Amino acid sequence: MHKIDLSNFMLTNIITVNRINNTTVKTQKRVNRKMCALAFKAAGRTVYQNETGSYVSDPNHVVLLLKGTSYVVNFETFGYCIMIEFECNPDFNEQCITSFYIKNSTILPNLFLSIEKEWTFKKVAYKKIAFQLYTKY
Repeated sequence: MHKIDLSNFMLTNIITVNRINNTTVKTQKRVNRKMCALAFKAAGRTVYQNETGSYVSDPNHVVLLLKGTSYVVNFETFGYCIMIEFECNPDFNEQCITSFYIKNSTILPNLFLSIEKEWTFKKVAYKKIAFQLYTKY
C-alpha cells in the first residue's frame, strides 16, 4: 500500500456532495479522476483497487481518492456511500488512494449525513460542518 503524506494537503473548495446508492454488485473502471473525493460507505462494502493495492470503503473505513488517480471500483455489497468531491491546494499533486480506519465509527456517519443534508438543501452551513470534519479528523 502507498503511504501518503498529508502534511501539505489542504481542502480548498467543496464541489459537490452526493449520496451514491448501490443496488447491484458490479465493477467499474475510473480513469484519471477529475477531482479529489472523500468517500464514506455508510452501508455496504466497496473496494477500490489500483497498482498500489486494495482499499476498503465500509462503515469503518473512509477512502480518500486524489485527483488524477485511476482505479477499479468493486461494489461488493448493496448499500450507499456519501461522497464529497472537492478541490485541494494546487501544489499537492499526489495521485493515489488511501483508506483510513475509523476507530469510533459512531461520530463520522453523523458528520457525513449532516454534510449531505445541508448540501441537499443548499444551505451555506455545509461548509462549517465540512470544516469540522476536516479539522477533527
